[in-house]
Amino acid sequence: MAGDIKLTRHQIQARTVGKSFERGALLYENGAISSPTRRGDEISARCQGSYPQPYRVWARFIGAEIVAAVCSCEYDWGGDCKHIVALLLAYSDQPEQFEKRATLRDELMSREKTELLDMIEEMIVRYPDLEDIVERAAVDGFPSQFIDLQAIRRELRSALRISGEWMDRAAENKVYELASLGDRYARRGDYVQSIAIYCAILDECNASGYPTDDEGQYIEAVNQAVARLKEALSHLDIEQHEDLRQRLLDLLVSAVIWDIDFGGIGYADDADEIILEIVKPADTPRIRERIRLAEEKDREREYFSNWSGEAYEYFLMALDKIDSTDPEETLKRLQAKELHYSQASALLELKRYEEAAGVVAKLHPAYELQRGLDLLADHQQNRRAIQLAEAALESDYDSRLAAWLIDLHKKHGDEKAEFRWQLNRMRKDPHIDNYIGLRDAAEAVGAWRSNRSEVISELKRKEAYEVLAQVYLHDEEWDLAWDTLGKAPMRQDHHPSHVIYRLDFTVAEKSRHVRPARAVPVYVNYARAEIDLRTRKDYAYAAELLREVRGMHQQLNDSAGWKTLIANLRREFARLPALQDELDKAGL
Repeated sequence: MAGDIKLTRHQIQARTVGKSFERGALLYENGAISSPTRRGDEISARCQGSYPQPYRVWARFIGAEIVAAVCSCEYDWGGDCKHIVALLLAYSDQPEQFEKRATLRDELMSREKTELLDMIEEMIVRYPDLEDIVERAAVDGFPSQFIDLQAIRRELRSALRISGEWMDRAAENKVYELASLGDRYARRGDYVQSIAIYCAILDECNASGYPTDDEGQYIEAVNQAVARLKEALSHLDIEQHEDLRQRLLDLLVSAVIWDIDFGGIGYADDADEIILEIVKPADTPRIRERIRLAEEKDREREYFSNWSGEAYEYFLMALDKIDSTDPEETLKRLQAKELHYSQASALLELKRYEEAAGVVAKLHPAYELQRGLDLLADHQQNRRAIQLAEAALESDYDSRLAAWLIDLHKKHGDEKAEFRWQLNRMRKDPHIDNYIGLRDAAEAVGAWRSNRSEVISELKRKEAYEVLAQVYLHDEEWDLAWDTLGKAPMRQDHHPSHVIYRLDFTVAEKSRHVRPARAVPVYVNYARAEIDLRTRKDYAYAAELLREVRGMHQQLNDSAGWKTLIANLRREFARLPALQDELDKAGL
């Protein structure tokens, strides 16, 4: 890092989300940064946070760009944490306060061997986990062949075994740590040794169950290791390392099986692609046998589904291409397994459209059929897809399939067909959203006026008064909505405050500006319900509702009524100071 870098506040703020920048600026202004140090292109410091022990913060630059920043806190909500912000602001404002030191490598190079040994021993006494790194480095030279790296395996196995608490990142962090060791060998051009390390990581992860993984961080760590394995392979003539190639195939097939076994969560995402790059026809019988055994085990499960069968078959079909398998043999295998979706997909690739449509027709329930219809549509077989969808809906109506059919007609601009199925859907499944869709489609073909009266009559006949009230609200027929409200069952909706809000509030809310007199009692009732929950948050909700009530009284030129109402409420709840405070804040 030649010279001082001129960081701007805008540059630092752009790396944050939420309130991190403001909070970091406050930390910096309050003197939270101590022991600021600069080593080459890196800066570091300690930052006093909410705990007695300060956090360690570190950042690296390339030119004027911040390329990495790390803090020892547990912040994990995107962007830099407030402690990193404080570090960067300190360097931006006062770079001269950062003590310049030699890089850590240069400093270590200047020490005598005995001094370094004493230092390492002292570090291990203070941090016993560092002994793993010493053991790991003691593996003699990593010969250029696949070997069992026991030190690495023990470390990862231990982390996988103890990982189990929420926010426990031990497994994820250990995968990253060990993969970085492989990266070091890759940077030196020793790709065989780097691949050996990545393989050891993958082997242990394959053998493990699924550790606690709050938001997929562990899976992402494994995927990064596999991606680095793929990159290392691109620099190596794998044909010259047959034992390694065979071992790789076994590990990668295990990873594919692991992912399918856990429901396709994206584990070792590049595994199948790497397999297809290094596999030979002579390897496929062994791989097929492993897949067959995995499928048999899967079928023994109580909750077996065709998804895993399709996932395995997708992989087997890729092997078919390696083996130049006759497509008819592939189709026979799919038919025997009753994997209709995969069979239809294979037929479509062969442009055997009529046969494919016949196989799609066997798919059930409706969501499986819809997947098959998507296949047909993707291959421009819309007519066949529509025929199958209409036939299925006539025999057994399904709302999702109806929505799919309507969307297809809309996409292709068939307004008459869209209107016909919108009307059918409204009859089968009365809902305000379906009513709105029908109205738009009917207006497009000039058929709304006559059909609206039919829809209203149908809703009355079915006593679908809740939907009817919503229809009147949508069409701004306010009095009809209020009149219908009394006939409708009170559907319950959970409000964020945990009070149960019903249709009466929806009607009151949407019509309060035009029918305030009818809306006021409803709002007051819900304000009381909020107050009854007896928390500050609920008092704030009650105040919001009462502020709307005040506005409605103003519309009615009834200031006296409002004053009486709020005075009575304040008097009734005089012993609730938090409520009184929220009413004061709302200006009530």
